[in-house]
Amino acid sequence: MEAAALIGDWEVTAFLNGVVLGPPLPGTRITARFADDGSISGSTACNVYRGSYFLDGEEIRIQPPAATRKACLSPEGVMEQEAAYLASLPTAVRFRIEEGILELFAADGTFVASYSRLEEPPN
Repeated sequence: MEAAALIGDWEVTAFLNGVVLGPPLPGTRITARFADDGSISGSTACNVYRGSYFLDGEEIRIQPPAATRKACLSPEGVMEQEAAYLASLPTAVRFRIEEGILELFAADGTFVASYSRLEEPPN
């Protein structure tokens, strides 16, 4: 897998929220920007986050990201969603990109997150 394919802006279409796989809450948008300098940043639908990642072929390691500390009250569950998403990122050890879809997987093959490529950078 060419690392350059990962570089860019992505929007979460599904992620492992605890033990349940599903999309972000209605009305929320979670994004990720993988930069060529090894940084990852994005929005959790409430806060912004930043961290770093390392690639080795199809292997990926994402360091636990840091996020701003704004509290959001709506929609209900958005703060729990944020915590689950940020906690899931460091569990990823492998990635795959096919037809504009990025998928992250844990060591045991468990699905971590799925993203679609954004043609326009998020606001």
